[in-house]
Amino acid sequence: MHTAQTLRGALAVTALATIMAAPAQAGIVAYTGPAIPITQNIDGLYLNVITGVSANAAVSGWDINIYSNSTITPTLAFWSPTGGGYVGSGVEVTPLAFGTSIGPGSSFLSTPNIGGGYLASAFSGTTALFGFRFVAEGTGATHYGWARLSAGAGGGFPASILAYAYENVANTAIQAGVVPEPGTYALMLAGLAGIAGFAARRRKAA
Repeated sequence: MHTAQTLRGALAVTALATIMAAPAQAGIVAYTGPAIPITQNIDGLYLNVITGVSANAAVSGWDINIYSNSTITPTLAFWSPTGGGYVGSGVEVTPLAFGTSIGPGSSFLSTPNIGGGYLASAFSGTTALFGFRFVAEGTGATHYGWARLSAGAGGGFPASILAYAYENVANTAIQAGVVPEPGTYALMLAGLAGIAGFAARRRKAA
């Protein structure tokens, strides 16, 4: 009997340890839909990733701006506020592979294309991930995130953001495309319940 109880207790502790061993997931805040359309004009989409507020005009504390710039081809372009930026090279925002780390060690664009905006030619006709950083209003701390962008062929339109996520812990890297799985929380609760039950049985046996 005591052997069975010990086994159940060990399994519960193992399940909890498995959850706690993935701290990078703990602070992720994610938006998974519906899709947020990007208007094909000079304002495009302004998005505050913390509040979730978006519009075809600047919104308070905006972190991402994707729009149509008629002076470049394709016309899809990015802009960022002071302290923000996108993972890329030269003046091109770079599509990222799933799991790519986005954080203090990433290379963020700092020189906009002449005529306005960062180029996004590699996104035309694809659905791909991009990385970004932003400064949280109120705290002034730098955070990192990713977004999944769907862009039409040719000029990049129609376009929309399908999902995005950011790391709620300042100056902490996040992996592109990664979000906490609902099953993670269920496993953690099961582990805690198992530990509580094991402790109660031991007290009763004593």
